[in-house]
Amino acid sequence: DIGTTPLLRAARGADLPAIERLVAAGALLDLPQRDGITPLIAAVGAGASSIDTRGKFRTALEALETADALLEAGAAIEQVDARGRTALHYAAAAGYTDAALLLVERGAALTAADADGMTPLDAANGKLRGGRRGTNVVQTATVEALQGLLTATAAR
Repeated sequence: DIGTTPLLRAARGADLPAIERLVAAGALLDLPQRDGITPLIAAVGAGASSIDTRGKFRTALEALETADALLEAGAAIEQVDARGRTALHYAAAAGYTDAALLLVERGAALTAADADGMTPLDAANGKLRGGRRGTNVVQTATVEALQGLLTATAAR
């Protein structure tokens, strides 16, 4: 048992009606499973594997809508998993550009470093270690979007 909650399963599967019902019933938005993965982190790609029955084939739009619903409900944006990765790391690694931009707009740190010192930009460049998604895959559109935000921030 890894401690996966119904809300985390709904988030992984992009099941917006279930998320709404669970939130209305008082589900804990930031309760992580054993590896520190919260519903928000799961919504943008963390923890997906080839044996998943839900969430493995999530679209970028579903990730965006699910992340938005969880954030609107009050999910914490800077929660980290056991590897020190935020939802932004996983959105970047999966190439969910719009979800990544939403996370930044809502306050996610562009320069947050995981336990290996990797940032979300590194994740978009395929440099995360030990993960199933994003490893050695460069997400060009996400890299360009995050680099643009970093450049704009530095220019201020």
